[in-house]
Amino acid sequence: MSEDLGNSMSDMSTEDLNAWRSHSAMLFALLNDSTDSIYFKDHKCCFVMVSRAKAEHLCLPFDQILGKTDYDFLPQEEAEEAFENDVKVMSTGQPIELEEKITRPNGNSAWNSVKKAPWRNEEGEIIGMFGITRDITTRKEYEQHILDMLTIATHDIRSPLSSMGMTIKLLIRGSFGPIDDSVKATLEDLYSRNLRLERIVSDYLCKASLNDAHTPRKEAVDLREDVIDLVLDEYADLIEKNGITIDNRLKSIPGHSVFIKANRVWLMIVYRTLISNAIRYGGKGCKISFGREDHGDKYILNVWNSGLGVPPEKREKIFEKFESTGGTGFGLAISRQLIEKHGGELWYEHTEGNHPNFKFSLPK
Repeated sequence: MSEDLGNSMSDMSTEDLNAWRSHSAMLFALLNDSTDSIYFKDHKCCFVMVSRAKAEHLCLPFDQILGKTDYDFLPQEEAEEAFENDVKVMSTGQPIELEEKITRPNGNSAWNSVKKAPWRNEEGEIIGMFGITRDITTRKEYEQHILDMLTIATHDIRSPLSSMGMTIKLLIRGSFGPIDDSVKATLEDLYSRNLRLERIVSDYLCKASLNDAHTPRKEAVDLREDVIDLVLDEYADLIEKNGITIDNRLKSIPGHSVFIKANRVWLMIVYRTLISNAIRYGGKGCKISFGREDHGDKYILNVWNSGLGVPPEKREKIFEKFESTGGTGFGLAISRQLIEKHGGELWYEHTEGNHPNFKFSLPK
């Protein structure tokens, strides 16, 4: 190989040779001085070149890394995941970005931000892949700390809010003595506001739990009574104010009990997001409909409204964080995560008449 390289270099012009040396010097500087781990692998996923940072993270000299694979350095499960991602990049020719948790040779865990892309030769043929890895452990620890504090704060707030709500409800019922109509109206308003605060706190508790690998316990939930009707009650004033009709034009959810296996709080957040969006974007006088289809091993549920549909170029972007014209942009992104953690999917479907229809699946 060195003879071929020598022959190739002897055929170069002085200008080409100087350019080659300059590029080699730049590559050497990148591999030697970058704090990111950089590596190249062949089509068998064996390391053929690594940066100094990569060698330091593996606690090995270069000659003990080259020619080996992730299976030689990582636990079996982590090595399999890395191998699958490498093969995906080489088979599709498309780069990928992800965050992964790995175990260092010293036994410590670390979080990495990883970018992988195909490695091509001069003819454009894929001959391997290369990756750039950045340690984000400190950032992930900060994020987890913030989530932990959020969980503690919202949990501590929820209990007194619930107690306040129960007390106000007892006052409204006259359990502590008769009250006049004006006081009752004020208490009902306070109860409604307290209920909204409880909902916000529950939402934040749920959002914090999304970082947990475990899905909260599923239960038998009456879709209409335990979820949809409660959410509609929350938005009753807005629905009435905007002259919105709850329609049954699609395959409707029956009036009798319909039980599904899901986490009730998570499912309420999904319906709350879809209904609030339907109210906001459907406009005054719009119609909102709910549907349920039985597909054997799963249910397909939907929320449809008679407003204008989402433009084609935005139909996937609306599920990304911060993609919103009237809110925080977290609603649909979080709702999709919640449904995926249930083992289902959430997507947008364009319907006849240019009306939006959001559908999601839940395994039985």
